[in-house]
Amino acid sequence: MLRLYKITIFILLLITCLNVSIYGQQLKDITPERKAQFDQLITLADIAKSSGNLKARAINLSKAAFILWESNRLFDAIDLFEESASLFEKVGDYTNLRSVYTNIGVLYSDLQDIDKSRSFFEKSLDISRVLGQREQIASGLIDLAFIAAALGRYDESNAKLTEALEIATMLNNQKLLLNIYGLFASNYRNIGDLIKAKDFDDKYQALYSKTKESVVRQEFEQREVKSLAEISRAKELQRLQEQELLIKQLMLRSAQDSLGKAIEEARQRQLRIQLLEQENELRQAKLAAQELQQREAEALLKHQKAVQQQQRLIIVFAGVLLIVLLLFGVVVYRKNLERKRINIQLAAQNKEIQEKSEELTTALAKIEKQNTQILQSINYAKNIQQAMVPPAESLKAYFPDSFVFWQPRDIVSGDFYWFKPIETKFDLKKIFHYEKSLDTRIQNLQKIKDADKLLIAAVDCTGHGVPGAFMSMIANNLLDEITNKGISRPDMILEQLHYGIQTALKQNVTGNKDGMDIALCQIEKKRRKLTYSGANNPLIYVKNGEIFHVKGTPAPIGGFQSGIPSFEVHEISLDEPITFYIFSDGFTDQFGGTDGRKFMIKKFRELLLEIHTLPFDEQENMLRVTFDGWKGDRFPQIDDVLVIGFKIDLDNEPLKFLDSEATARSPELTTKG
Repeated sequence: MLRLYKITIFILLLITCLNVSIYGQQLKDITPERKAQFDQLITLADIAKSSGNLKARAINLSKAAFILWESNRLFDAIDLFEESASLFEKVGDYTNLRSVYTNIGVLYSDLQDIDKSRSFFEKSLDISRVLGQREQIASGLIDLAFIAAALGRYDESNAKLTEALEIATMLNNQKLLLNIYGLFASNYRNIGDLIKAKDFDDKYQALYSKTKESVVRQEFEQREVKSLAEISRAKELQRLQEQELLIKQLMLRSAQDSLGKAIEEARQRQLRIQLLEQENELRQAKLAAQELQQREAEALLKHQKAVQQQQRLIIVFAGVLLIVLLLFGVVVYRKNLERKRINIQLAAQNKEIQEKSEELTTALAKIEKQNTQILQSINYAKNIQQAMVPPAESLKAYFPDSFVFWQPRDIVSGDFYWFKPIETKFDLKKIFHYEKSLDTRIQNLQKIKDADKLLIAAVDCTGHGVPGAFMSMIANNLLDEITNKGISRPDMILEQLHYGIQTALKQNVTGNKDGMDIALCQIEKKRRKLTYSGANNPLIYVKNGEIFHVKGTPAPIGGFQSGIPSFEVHEISLDEPITFYIFSDGFTDQFGGTDGRKFMIKKFRELLLEIHTLPFDEQENMLRVTFDGWKGDRFPQIDDVLVIGFKIDLDNEPLKFLDSEATARSPELTTKG
């Protein structure tokens, strides 16, 4: 009887465990009631679709998605929410669309997909801003702040919380304020700003204490209402328990009456089980003996097959080894033949290479000789070009404070400078290159200084090197010819120079586009005026510490153009000291620096303003050092460089260049060229 009792208890426990397992499984799935609701909502959504009521379909799909969400079927819930979102967007129901986007964001947050969660929170926030729903805007900002904090982006989180705080404070929404204060405190603790963290913790506690009284009061009122219902439920529960106890007593009595019969039946059943077990053991012993015999036979068969397989493998291996050895012998034989053939070819190629090397050596010597001759010719051309331009000393005769920074890219240059006194009967080149008498040279320099008018130009011809040098010679000769005719106004000189270049190069016939850019100034002492005209090249001057940039006419000299350009004229009064600069684009277009960029005109103006108060020899040196430092060793010089600087102070113009003792000692008056 004790054994039967234990069996009964075991069966009851097993049934209980099965019931618990089944109940746990039901918790994970949709309950029948919720399943019926879900099916009904889907049916209503399909009916709304067939009738064309998109909004009704979207609402029913959203409700069905909530049932899936409750049952932890998150991806299925997302699919229904997304379909309802597209329908709300079609009908223009942006209030419901915002709610759906928020729900999808929360679902993706539960799935740890932060990027998608943040995307849907942002969509929800955008709609709230459009609708002007301030409470929803603050709520959306808090959602995004939580996402940013989870990613460790505390500054971004605090920025969104700051905006949410303004709205929540305006609305006096204590629930929003509690969330904002709590997240602020958490962010500042993670950042390490404990002072601000404590400040927001205090605000949180103060607001929480303030709202707690009203919450407690509501709970008390709800508790008073609930107590009557609870008393009623307790009475009903007691009645049900009494009925259940009565039923169990009746069942116990019935079990006691049938217990004797159950014991006898159990004995008979046990006897039959023992007989069956003995028969089963005998049957299993016979089967075991048969199985043992069968295994021995199978083992013997497997051994025989293994021996045969081993013998076959040995034969196959021997055959493969023999084939490999034969193939290896064939390969070695062919390699030897190939090596002999290659050696013969290499010997022939070495002989050919030696002959070619001798020919290349001869050709190289010839090329080196030609290069030497070409270099000598270019150096001679350099001497010619230097003889063509007047020395910088003649400019100092007119402007004691002046410099010429001229640095060709190659040996000869396409950039050159030109200046000429007006109303003088002597040649500047002759003064410095051929005149041997020091007294005569000083007298001529005095004539230069006393000249009322002076023309000075910075010219940038097309190209550089030898082609640029040829263009510079043509331009220099044309400038001399034009001014010898008595033309001294800068714009008229440029017009005549343009016509002269087109004529000299026959550009209207050949289509040749070569030409030049030029900045040309005329200084008139009596009228105390400087007149400037330019073809692309500008004029920069500094007056009373302020820098001015005068742009040239945007047209080149020469080139295949229809008609002669009209060059603008700019006049500058010389009533006070002014420092002028004219230049080519070689300095501003040079690549260099850490990023390999051009120097640019803006940086060049800043450099001129910075150095304009220095002595002019130092200004030239600063320009040279800055240019070399800018291009450095990484970047080659890309163009010829020319910068001319001079200061005009008509009220204070000492002739320091013509001091007799200084002139006798000055190396600047030694003959050049």
